[in-house]
Amino acid sequence: MPTSYLNGLMRLCARPQTNLDSVIRWSTWQAPELPVKGRLQNTLQHTHGIVLLAHLAIARLRPYESIQDPEFLLLAFLVHDHGEGEIGYDTLDPQKTAKSEAFECDAFLAALESHEIDPDLCERIRRAYLLQFVTKTDGQRAELSPAAQAIVAELMETHRGEALLFAALEQLDYVFYAMEAHDAGVDRILREVLERQLPHLERAAQSIPGFREELWTEECSELARAHINGA
Repeated sequence: MPTSYLNGLMRLCARPQTNLDSVIRWSTWQAPELPVKGRLQNTLQHTHGIVLLAHLAIARLRPYESIQDPEFLLLAFLVHDHGEGEIGYDTLDPQKTAKSEAFECDAFLAALESHEIDPDLCERIRRAYLLQFVTKTDGQRAELSPAAQAIVAELMETHRGEALLFAALEQLDYVFYAMEAHDAGVDRILREVLERQLPHLERAAQSIPGFREELWTEECSELARAHINGA
């Protein structure tokens, strides 16, 4: 029989394998042709894809010393949407509110505590999950628990670079899925996603060392603007 510690780790690792694949992302996007022409994406697929993107981005940005803790950043991407599995659905980025963010956060943190894993490991996972809130506004964080807000405040000081890159890669991943849908013949998603994400990606290119040179290049910016303008 496994020890209680190993049993907790087993549950921690098994949980996302059993609940993330049933959460369909982009399901309320106004493109009814997507299930016919394109690929519906679940949260497990999204997590796999964005962790791979993060690994590759970290390798490209290493010479620029953009971040100091790549392992922590990868852990953040691994767990950042586990709350969706706990509540059973995804909320589209334009529709997220402080209450919806806190509800999802609370659900994940409660599930994390239930696994009864090593306290230090539990705290590291908790901190990694909360990294995504560092770049959000005070209003978006307003409904988080005081304990969670305290961790976010600490991460602002210790992992600011990781938080900036986290947000930028999440925005780039949105564009990737929209590009895939566009290639499948679903046209409107890419334009709408680019309109929303281009300002964020441009700020990332200005604030993250190497992001403009290695990821969101001037050519990417020009192509995005041309697509938005219908060229």
